[in-house]
Amino acid sequence: MIAGVGVAALVAGCASAVSSTGPATAAGAASPASSASPSSASPSSASPSAPANSAASGRPASAGVPLCRTADLKVTKGAMGAAAGSVYLQIDFTNTSGAACTLYGYPGIALTTSTTTASQVGLAATRSTGQPYRVVTLAPKASASATLHLARVVNYPAARCGPVSGSFLQVYPPGQKTAAYLSYQGQTCSKPVFAMGIGAVQPGTAPGH
Repeated sequence: MIAGVGVAALVAGCASAVSSTGPATAAGAASPASSASPSSASPSSASPSAPANSAASGRPASAGVPLCRTADLKVTKGAMGAAAGSVYLQIDFTNTSGAACTLYGYPGIALTTSTTTASQVGLAATRSTGQPYRVVTLAPKASASATLHLARVVNYPAARCGPVSGSFLQVYPPGQKTAAYLSYQGQTCSKPVFAMGIGAVQPGTAPGH
């Protein structure tokens, strides 16, 4: 892991409470976390909580600007830092379409062994609730990001964690049922302890925004 890139800013931006009610649905969701039992990241077993027309789900009006579809976005790994038994990794979203679109809420994140939903290992990331979430409007070529907090699972007793390994991060943009996949060699837990937390999408890609 890379420990020297924006560590202090990333940690400051992520030193907020992480929902302890259970893993969030990993399919992209545009509403705050609520009590949830462990669930798969696959949209076949857990659909996003906000449809494209999501006025009824609490999504503020955005002057008719549509949600960013997965196909409209380039999803990449951004700045990374490490501190106190954790790794912080920004997930960046860049609008590659020719029109503005919006992101709102939390991406869905899980670890997989391949680029298929059926290959998820461990539990989906819980939602880090310390930052306010907002509608982020992306003009063409503009970017936003969310910070992923990854615990070093080797610090847990194996019997408590149930460590499992993966090769990809499965990323559902908020409100979407199609995932992007990022190469990532790492471990997570298969038992209900904190292993991954994801923050809400914020404008820009600077650490600690």
